Amino acid sequence: MKPRLLIYLAAIAIVLLASAGFVASTQADTHLLDVPPGAQPGFYIAGSQNLNPAQFHNAGDLQFFWWRVLNPDPGVFNWSSIDNYLAQHAINGKKVGISIVTAEGRSGNGGLPSPGFVRGNSNVWYNGVTTDQIYGGGFENGLADWVTSGPVTTVNNPVFAGSLAAKMGGNTGSTALLRQYTFRIPAYLSNATISYWWRMETAEAPGSASDTWRVELLENGNVISTIQTNTSAGVRDTWQQHTLDLTPYENRWVELRFTLNNNGSAPTSLFVDNVALNVTPRMLKFWAPEYKQPYQTFVQALAARYKNDSRVEFIGIGTGIWGETRATDEVDDPASQAAGLNSDLWISTVNAITDMYISAFSQGGSLTKSVLLQMAPFQFVPRERKEFSTYAAEHGVGLSLNGLFADTNVALACDRPGYDYNCAGSYDQIVQFNNQVPIGFETYGYMLPTKTEFLWGLLNGMDKKADYIRMSSFDNLVLPGGQPNTDYTNLMNWANQWIGKDLTDTPSVWVAMRDHRNPFRYGTTGDVEYTSEYPQVGNFQFWLYQRDDAPNARTVPETNQATEGGQPVGLGLCPAGAAGPPGYPCFANAYNSALPANAPEAWVIRRTDQSTNNPLMAFSIDDGYVYGLNNQVEIKVTYWNHGTDRWTLSYLDSAGVQQKAIPVGSADPWVQKTNSGAFVTTSFVLTDTQFSNGMAGGVDFVLDSRSDTGANDGNEWVHFVEVKKLG
Repeated sequence: MKPRLLIYLAAIAIVLLASAGFVASTQADTHLLDVPPGAQPGFYIAGSQNLNPAQFHNAGDLQFFWWRVLNPDPGVFNWSSIDNYLAQHAINGKKVGISIVTAEGRSGNGGLPSPGFVRGNSNVWYNGVTTDQIYGGGFENGLADWVTSGPVTTVNNPVFAGSLAAKMGGNTGSTALLRQYTFRIPAYLSNATISYWWRMETAEAPGSASDTWRVELLENGNVISTIQTNTSAGVRDTWQQHTLDLTPYENRWVELRFTLNNNGSAPTSLFVDNVALNVTPRMLKFWAPEYKQPYQTFVQALAARYKNDSRVEFIGIGTGIWGETRATDEVDDPASQAAGLNSDLWISTVNAITDMYISAFSQGGSLTKSVLLQMAPFQFVPRERKEFSTYAAEHGVGLSLNGLFADTNVALACDRPGYDYNCAGSYDQIVQFNNQVPIGFETYGYMLPTKTEFLWGLLNGMDKKADYIRMSSFDNLVLPGGQPNTDYTNLMNWANQWIGKDLTDTPSVWVAMRDHRNPFRYGTTGDVEYTSEYPQVGNFQFWLYQRDDAPNARTVPETNQATEGGQPVGLGLCPAGAAGPPGYPCFANAYNSALPANAPEAWVIRRTDQSTNNPLMAFSIDDGYVYGLNNQVEIKVTYWNHGTDRWTLSYLDSAGVQQKAIPVGSADPWVQKTNSGAFVTTSFVLTDTQFSNGMAGGVDFVLDSRSDTGANDGNEWVHFVEVKKLG
């Protein structure tokens, strides 16, 4: 059994023995083809940028296409947008990924990506939840959500409702502005109504129109609607409500502005309360026959045109909003339930759409392209993701998780109790099926905003045996003048040697030393989680396994970052008692101030622990990569050159005798550190080996932090270990 998968399953039945995990076997599964013949795995850059792969190391480009653009009327198909993209981007050896979008969320275009002839059928839509797009419209928190200028304040008398209202003006010769911007009027609406209560008090003579006020809607600073105008000659001293239908202004980001001009000789005040913009968007019934039938016709036409086009690398299934496996934004869950949607119906709907693509893109019983289910979200409970991902993978469809961070919670959840939650983490089905179907990740610049996070995000994806890494909105990838940002492109070039590889063709196997970080910050989203919940603990590994359960080989994770979100950074399953693999440790104070502060390798790292009689780091190579006698390999160890002590690397020769490896360029069987403070890679070439799990603890080779004479002369901090077959 593949050890990576065995770790994942073992967590159900056993208490993990150590921080890096317990491995009972190092034999991988028999490999199945996970991408079609002729596939071109690698990085795919989304959008209109047409970057040179010789500089940016991308295998291709990716674009999202609206259904309605491609299929504007029944039986009418317009492929020009895809054809033009292929003509422009399938050059210089690049291939193209195509993702279909049939709907977006509230922050996007709602149901507009679907054709009008589909949306026009009343059986295809239902009303979403009515929401108020105005923040602080009752002024109960003062003016915190508003921008003001001139005489504007809050008062407790008069008020229409609650305890406070806004007061504008009250001073002659003044202009008062009360503004809220920018907020969204969603697309594809049933209705949108702005309403507010107003009251005018003035000392102007009856009938005098000297003072004026108005309410306006603006877009990009330009007035697009004058909602109301009035003067000091209007109704006084009485609360009035004003409403206006704003449905014509759907699908816009707008500003609301109240303006009061005191131009006369006596003051006028305008009181405003209970400002609301109530919107009710329409939601698509993806499960309705009136939706599915025309969609299936479209998918068949799409496949007829492109399934044998060698320029097309993969197809992203358009399932729900944003092409992914969610029917609505979370706020609209109650409306979807009222319309008849439940978990089982959603699972069957996703599976039915998956079947459309399988049928359309198959030829001779096999898919002609990598077809990817964009399976990150679920509608109500995680079980849905587990079931529709399993269904897709068992039918040859790949899994694409659109959201790659350097770390995450609720990643591997086979220890999580409950029918709707067990084995339904973000990575569970990816880990289960990554040797059978294509695996994709989509990531954005805000998810991996720094070189450090980009490195660890790539390691995370490769740990899952990614075939495709889709990059969207990476503004830092291209420098002014169009040159590549080598902080990113060098890492892409480095990672390309493993993306899309398996045990039959990988150039090497490796392990990156790490553990789960807590608190964890999700890029630049502003979200910080302060407790662990079923994260991926232990290392990122690519068929090489570091073994904490071997004798005297329990390691300690550390980090060069002191705090996150104002709290100390811990590593492992933190805080103690957090939800995750039973018995997994928390290293609560993992910060080591001596580690290089800006080194990506030290964002998380492991060291030996001589003080607890754990001077070793032990490693097992997957038996499917190297096994038996007389193997010739190169072993590379990337470590922190801290201190002037020595360390050694031990292995068994073909006679079963333990030997100490001699570093390349040296005559001595040890590594002498020089305290440079840098990260250094040392290489060992071994020509007479026995990799049969024969060393203590069933491992293949051991790094010993002690000197060549066995003295405890200092620990070793290791970032990355790689094993490569020679000949």
